[in-house]
Amino acid sequence: MELFDFTFLHSQMFWLALCFVVLLVFMYKFAAPGIAKSLDERANQIKADLNAAEELKNQAQELLESYNAKLEKANSEAQLVIQEAKDNAKEIADKRAKELEISLKDKSDSAERQIEAAKNKAIAEIKSEAHTLVITATEKLVLDTVDAKKAKELTKKACDELS
Repeated sequence: MELFDFTFLHSQMFWLALCFVVLLVFMYKFAAPGIAKSLDERANQIKADLNAAEELKNQAQELLESYNAKLEKANSEAQLVIQEAKDNAKEIADKRAKELEISLKDKSDSAERQIEAAKNKAIAEIKSEAHTLVITATEKLVLDTVDAKKAKELTKKACDELS
């Protein structure tokens, strides 16, 4: 049988068309709904996955915003704590400086009092020594029989030197 034998060509064309129509009907009735259903299910699954991904993205964005807000709050609290620590340190330093100043002033006052006491003691010792010298000088003058005028002059001179 020849492929393009015109005596059988009409019958071949008929059967070809008939098979094609039967195949189309079969595909339309049985295969197409299954394929369409499968494609619809796949599309629905993809939509669900996209919705889930969008929801997860939104949740991640909310978590990121929450994290950033908490981080900003923690930074501001840290700055407050740092500032408070600086203020406390300054107060403590000022307090210690005042205490040191008071302590130094007390020591200075004590040293001044000691110096004044030593000065007064030295003056008292000098006066005592001067009196002793005056008495000794007077004794020597009296022993040397100095006249009264000269004794008065010497006594006056010694008193003036002490003053």
